[in-house]
Amino acid sequence: MFLQGDALTTLKDINNETVDCIITSPPYWALRDYKVEGQIGQEKTINEYVNHLIQIFNECKRVLKKEGTCWIVLGDTYSAVHTGGYKSIKSTVGANRPEAQEFKQNKQTNYPDKTLCMIPERFAIKMIDNGWILRNKIIWYKPNCMPSSATDRFTVDYEYIYFFVKSKKYYFKTQYEPLADSTNEVYERIQEGTTAIKRFGGVNKYKNWKENPMYSGKPYNPNDKGRIKRTVWKISPKPFPEAHFAVFPEELVKQCLDAGCPSEICVKCNKPRKEIVKIIDKIPGQWSNRTETETGHPKMIYNVVRENQGLSDCGCKIGFKQGIILDPFSGAGTTALVATKNNRQFIGIELNPDYIQISKKRLEPYIKQTLLPKFISS
Repeated sequence: MFLQGDALTTLKDINNETVDCIITSPPYWALRDYKVEGQIGQEKTINEYVNHLIQIFNECKRVLKKEGTCWIVLGDTYSAVHTGGYKSIKSTVGANRPEAQEFKQNKQTNYPDKTLCMIPERFAIKMIDNGWILRNKIIWYKPNCMPSSATDRFTVDYEYIYFFVKSKKYYFKTQYEPLADSTNEVYERIQEGTTAIKRFGGVNKYKNWKENPMYSGKPYNPNDKGRIKRTVWKISPKPFPEAHFAVFPEELVKQCLDAGCPSEICVKCNKPRKEIVKIIDKIPGQWSNRTETETGHPKMIYNVVRENQGLSDCGCKIGFKQGIILDPFSGAGTTALVATKNNRQFIGIELNPDYIQISKKRLEPYIKQTLLPKFISS
């Protein structure tokens, strides 16, 4: 469902604690003029811009469930040279992209020319001051970023993704990524029996891993899911020809969605379904540098084998509904598109009616959901 209007006013019409996940990217300060009255990013000072965002995310906090998550992509701005009595501002997005061209507006920074304004950091600190819990600062690394025309600094090829929650207990599905090549090589050598499990005190405890009396005889295998996902996400930006502004890629939204928005929620008790994972085996792995208190021998680190046994059931027997994702700065509707493709419901708020039409056109082949009137105040 798309709602047309400014984010702060429109959010007030949404009922308390109805949204499971927020994924959004506010307009960056002094980046471009969208030619719509009341737009974010045209405030005269950085403080005004940050405070305006905080007002909006205070409302986001109200409509987000206690177990909800909030993901915010936010870029920085450079303070550039004075020209004709005005500050000329340049974004860090990429100087050769149309939305990042230097332009002159009556913006005030009071900072030295050419300095980064540290807007994402200022925003994050204000969010924490307002009661949000910052769980991660994620680096969105762009391997195909546009080159910069500046020759007196390095080209910026990343943006921040802030992962916020409103309470200490929240929905989160652990995400995994492939093990490093070097780690896989060690496992392969251990599997072949060509190296000891690990040196302890400078001496191999066993010459061959199969001599370990604790060895079960089963092949040593690292976690089949890989390692827990790190905070540097390598995702290439993808152009969208119908929008003349930057849109974040679908892959980025999906990674936030997979981690932070449940696929099914009980209609009655509102409890999300979670994967039930049972440990079915422990295979000896390598020796730890720590010793057992009783024997003084080195501790064994085990490789745990887990089995997915389906989804949890709260027992209400009423049925389940899809998780709801909110984007208060919907733009071209990328968040809504990814939500629809992944069987989630969405609420998109957008000030510019033209962008809502672009969004609806993108979603037309996929969208089948009905409106969500019961979540909106009358």
